Amino acid sequence: MTYQQGSTKRLLIAHQGALGDFIVTFPVLRGLRQYFSRIDAICRTAFGQLANHLCIVDRYYPVDAARFASLYTNSIDQKVIELIVSYDRVLLFSFSDTLERAVQNIKGDHAFRIPPWPNSTRKEHVTAFLANHLLGLNLLSSLEKERFTASVFDNRHLPASGLTTGSKVVISPGAGSIKKRWSLSNFLKLAVRLQEKGLQPEFLLGPAEQDIKQAPGVHGEGGIPVIEPESLTDIAYILTKTDGYIGNDSAVSHLAAFLGVPVVAIFGPSDPDRWRPVGLRVEVVRSALDCSPCFEPDKNDCNHLKCMDEITIDSVLGSFEHLFQS
Repeated sequence: MTYQQGSTKRLLIAHQGALGDFIVTFPVLRGLRQYFSRIDAICRTAFGQLANHLCIVDRYYPVDAARFASLYTNSIDQKVIELIVSYDRVLLFSFSDTLERAVQNIKGDHAFRIPPWPNSTRKEHVTAFLANHLLGLNLLSSLEKERFTASVFDNRHLPASGLTTGSKVVISPGAGSIKKRWSLSNFLKLAVRLQEKGLQPEFLLGPAEQDIKQAPGVHGEGGIPVIEPESLTDIAYILTKTDGYIGNDSAVSHLAAFLGVPVVAIFGPSDPDRWRPVGLRVEVVRSALDCSPCFEPDKNDCNHLKCMDEITIDSVLGSFEHLFQS
């Protein structure tokens, strides 16, 4: 990891959101690493372990620790105050004005807050939104801002490779919301099609996808092999060893793209203009329904999910093959 020569500045970030929201900050944090000798994070423990494993942060503190809850009270834990004071800059990814006031009372104008994502009326990708918002802060010098902008979307992590007989393809059929899941039957048929082409598809399942594990055609004799990693760092390792990836709009898809893996991301009710994975080779497959996208915190999403039903196996397979044609 390279840093600005002579830099001794230390940055503390805080993030309270879900895994996918945390991962979309990785390009931004990677861009900041050239200007800070140390970047630490207050976040969920598993998220911190992943970020540390990928050299995004140096150290992490569990956001669910009782002492950090004191930032929302009139009596902030003295150890929290001492921790915040020890950093040169503090960057909050949060919607909370209360948290911002508490930290600014400790660090003054050396504390900054960025909303985790833009309002749904803005057709701006969330990672670009974070980067542009950061550029508007007094966090970096003018020269540093120019270098930062150039580095945020640099995805040169893994060398490009083509598909050959026996190439491994990770399929991740889960998602944070069941509404963002393409049907399991489609994923199973897709896996068979990949096998017919001489590829080796494997299902990647997390603890929240036990319903998928129990479905006919998954695991068992003649079924598609299943990988069940025990941690987020295990998932990252598995993704770096695969030749291609197919999944829904999910945190794992964002992670695969960040790691430079060729990714096909299936989008239904969510907006790929705002949430598509950021990577060197990413294809998004979606339907053309007028009512999509509708999956936003400030919108009333529907329940029919025709946007997912209309996505065909041929379209997903075609997009996957297209990743390896250029």
